[in-house]
Amino acid sequence: MPAIRSLRCFASALISVAIAAGANLPAIAEGSRDFYPSGASGRRANIEWRTNQVGNPNFVGGSGSIRRRSIFQVYAKAGEAILLGSTANGVANTSLGTTGSILVFEPGRISGFVGSETIPAPDLDCNADQPGVGRITSRAQELAGPRSADGTGNLTGYTPCVYTAPGEGIYSIIFTGPNGLNNNANGVIAADVGL
Repeated sequence: MPAIRSLRCFASALISVAIAAGANLPAIAEGSRDFYPSGASGRRANIEWRTNQVGNPNFVGGSGSIRRRSIFQVYAKAGEAILLGSTANGVANTSLGTTGSILVFEPGRISGFVGSETIPAPDLDCNADQPGVGRITSRAQELAGPRSADGTGNLTGYTPCVYTAPGEGIYSIIFTGPNGLNNNANGVIAADVGL
């Protein structure tokens, strides 16, 4: 498949976020398979993570510039598993020494106004903490969705990165491309799952 921009892969960072209440009882699941179901054509919408500021810095009392960053949110109760997958998770950019990942933040840890949030160290870095899982490598896996948290259900799906919620609340999720969190350059990734 042709190489694609990091932002396009980022866009297809296949936001398969699912919640399972217990080992095999899915409660809610939503992701790119829902936005781009079987038979969909065209290109995915971009998911952005840009470090540069855009906009008029003099607007709104001098704070009008924002960073274009996509931060997703998922509600979970204590003990529920958040199942995560991305085409960029574990994909390295050797020239920058960075790797794509999925980052999870417990409720209230990301602060600030939209577009100028303060991003702390994550509570889970899928690539570093659970290497080898959480990568979607085909359209069939995307459409199938994640396997169950215990690995026994939905065997045609991808093996997710799993985060078990320690408490009830709204968790923040960041999908990074191979360029990581601190780079504004467009990059490439060799394998897009396509539509």
